[in-house]
Amino acid sequence: NLAENIRAYEYHLSAVGAAGAIVSTPTDVAKFGLAVYGGGFLSPASLEQMTTDYGFAAGGDHYGLGTRLWDDHGIIHHGHTGALMDYRTILMYVPAKGICIVLATNDPHSRWFDLVNGLLVDIVQFY
Repeated sequence: NLAENIRAYEYHLSAVGAAGAIVSTPTDVAKFGLAVYGGGFLSPASLEQMTTDYGFAAGGDHYGLGTRLWDDHGIIHHGHTGALMDYRTILMYVPAKGICIVLATNDPHSRWFDLVNGLLVDIVQFY
């Protein structure tokens, strides 16, 4: 009975290793992203390795070390996406603005990247 959150077995998203070991809120993930990409949390050399383009991965995405690198609508940003079951999350740090945007949804059928790219453009223009 999902209304009472009763299941035939216990399932905790935090128990699935690297794909879900972080249980957090979008606000706290954004704070973490600002700490990591905004400087001070990692050494400058580590941050440079994370944000240096080492080439294409599957699907034509660009990657640094553990970081996806994007150029959408001329907006350079980096971060990462995550998906588990019906949940989707993205962290985007925009170096030119010093802002970190985090979106999370539980709708796997949404037009996810249309939403993400539209909000990215609107937020960057606002700031």
